[in-house]
Amino acid sequence: MNGFAIALAGLLISTSYLVSQSNKSNDSPHSPQQNSDRAKPNAPSASPTQASTEAPNKPSTNPPAKEKPERDWFDYVTLALTAVLAVTAIFGTCYAVQTLRAIQHEARIAVGALKESGKLARAAKTSADALTDAANFAKTTTKDSERADILMDAASIVLSPSGVLDGDARLVLRYKNFGRTRAKDVHFRAEMIIEGVTLKSAQTEQPVMTMGAGQEQTIGFQTFRECLTQVTFTQIVQGKIKLLFVASVVYDDVFGSSYTTRDAGIFDYRTFRFRIEDKMAG
Repeated sequence: MNGFAIALAGLLISTSYLVSQSNKSNDSPHSPQQNSDRAKPNAPSASPTQASTEAPNKPSTNPPAKEKPERDWFDYVTLALTAVLAVTAIFGTCYAVQTLRAIQHEARIAVGALKESGKLARAAKTSADALTDAANFAKTTTKDSERADILMDAASIVLSPSGVLDGDARLVLRYKNFGRTRAKDVHFRAEMIIEGVTLKSAQTEQPVMTMGAGQEQTIGFQTFRECLTQVTFTQIVQGKIKLLFVASVVYDDVFGSSYTTRDAGIFDYRTFRFRIEDKMAG
């Protein structure tokens, strides 16, 4: 604001100086026009003889001497103020250039800091993601290693009291919790199947229970005499028709996950045993 006022004052002074110089040049008693007007009344008349000998339009060989403008204290003050303004403008320009360079340097520093902050933020995010993945992996590993795991341990035929395979024999399934924690809401279901034959009392279902780690549970069917006719039993023993069973168990572990185990077996008349044909453990 102060620089603008100084520049405006210098402009006004310069303008007044030019106006005063113009007035001086117009009012000067040594102007060529006034000299010519003053010389006209006092000019001596040339003699006829001299007029005839001189060339009528010959220019003068001696040009009039240039008059130096007179300078007073106002001119020197104007010049001094102009010099002050010029020096001030130079110093102001230099200061502005230095300020701009300082701002540019600070801007480069700020940009570098932002880049470093971005790198640190990305590194922090990568570390956080790695920690999250490690935590999830540890949780999954712990869950898989500590969960309840109920599987079928055996499928066998319990012979009759006489020790032979007759109508008093029956199918027995044995399950075991091989996991390291207990299983909750355990539900067993099993069924014997003969294609094309409707079996009576060939299903068994246990009430909902809880099985601790290492605990076993036996699922027994009724005797073959109670499920099959004599003809059907004879055909199974001779291998003419196939006897199958399908069993499943559904349960939850202490971590809140649900699992299902499913097994399917077929009776081998040559060994009098059931052979597991399909197994699915969730």
